Amino acid sequence: MGRGASSAHGAPGSIEREELDGGGLHERGGRHASDVLATRSHVIIGGHVHENPYYLDPVTFLRKLALRRAPVSLANAG
Repeated sequence: MGRGASSAHGAPGSIEREELDGGGLHERGGRHASDVLATRSHVIIGGHVHENPYYLDPVTFLRKLALRRAPVSLANAG
């Protein structure tokens, strides 16, 4: 499996360690790591599954992403 790839064999919503720890983070930056974390309802930390307090449901995440990409005048409109 390539760098940054999700594991199809892991727990639902899990990410391989390299997604956040590996070289991809340095190439993509913190916003990418934040987005990856926001789209997973559960995370594995220290071998234990935890509910992710930073999880955003898909509709909310896509709205946030659209606002981030919108021209400044639209993002400040309301």
